[in-house]
Parts: sequence; C-alpha cells; structure tokens
Amino acid sequence: MLTPMPVGLRFSLMFLIAVNYGLNYRRFSSENRQLLFSENLGWRILDKDKVFQVHILPSSVVTRWVIFLHTHELPPLIIVKDMLTEDEFRRLVVKLKINSKTNEIAT
Repeated sequence: MLTPMPVGLRFSLMFLIAVNYGLNYRRFSSENRQLLFSENLGWRILDKDKVFQVHILPSSVVTRWVIFLHTHELPPLIIVKDMLTEDEFRRLVVKLKINSKTNEIAT
C-alpha cells in the first residue's frame, strides 16, 4: 500500500513548479526568433533586433511534424508544424533538405 505524500512536501513541490513556470514563462514569451533564407546570404536568424548568419549543423532533425534546428551561433530552434501554415512548413522542409545536401541533416 502506498502512503500519501506529506502535505508540506506537496505544497513545496507545487510552489517550486509555480516559480519555475513564472520564470520560464517570462523568458520564453519574450523570445521571438525568425528563420530567414536568401540565395545570396544563406540562412540567417532574426533574434530581437539582431540578425545572425547561421550555419545549420548536421545534428538538426527534420520530421513530418517538427524541425529541431541546431546552429553554432544560437540555442536550438524548435519549429512545430502548427506554427506555420501547411504550405509554409512544407516549403521550409524542402528548402532545408535541398540546402543541406552537403550537411546531411537527419530526416
């Protein structure tokens, strides 16, 4: 038979979860990165008001539902299919696959 968790421990865990949520919500809600591509300049990421030229690493993963984009310059960028229209997501996947032939991105 399992014994219930002590009330003090329960409240401590709930408090820690709430604090963690509050800290991360502010951090992640202010992030607004955009992935840009042009034939002349290659891949770039617009992060706040700065544009970073990025090199997409072979450890990046492209699936039918999500893209995990790894770069040297910034933390991983996770792009979920629901974040874009179906056509935009499809075009991004195709563009990544075409331009990654030398990098061998996992698909």
